[in-house]
Amino acid sequence: MTTVSLAGKVIALAGRGSDSDRAAAISCAEAGADLALATLVPDQASEFGMNSIANEAWVLGSEQFVRVMDATDPNAIAAFVEETWARYGGCKAFVVTTGTPLALAEAFSRRMGGVGGGIIVVCLGGEGLAAELSALAAEGVSVRLAPTESEVGATIAG
Repeated sequence: MTTVSLAGKVIALAGRGSDSDRAAAISCAEAGADLALATLVPDQASEFGMNSIANEAWVLGSEQFVRVMDATDPNAIAAFVEETWARYGGCKAFVVTTGTPLALAEAFSRRMGGVGGGIIVVCLGGEGLAAELSALAAEGVSVRLAPTESEVGATIAG
């Protein structure tokens, strides 16, 4: 098994603090990445879950922050993207999990595309995936299918 170093990289993820959110974020932190985390909804369970993930990343030595937000609010999305750049100077990847609004991925796509590129990693499947990938492609994102049906990688042209 090949280990990839993400030291010096920033990975952003918005979620509800689920097991899959934790697995994605902590895998990145274990590889050395710093994390920009946000909730999809501003409820107590999501805030607790995402802060729990941040605490686990802190133990691993990862810099991290959590923004509690409503991921359907364009102003909240813009604030999360801007806070990520303000704190870290950029972001190299945004992880899309189940329930992530496409507008959030598009906001990171636009910002990363304007500063040399990055990666949008889509970790979901099922109905609606083709439409979401088409919308990303319309934004100028080069979409590559990963080896499994449940994962898709999209590289931001930069």
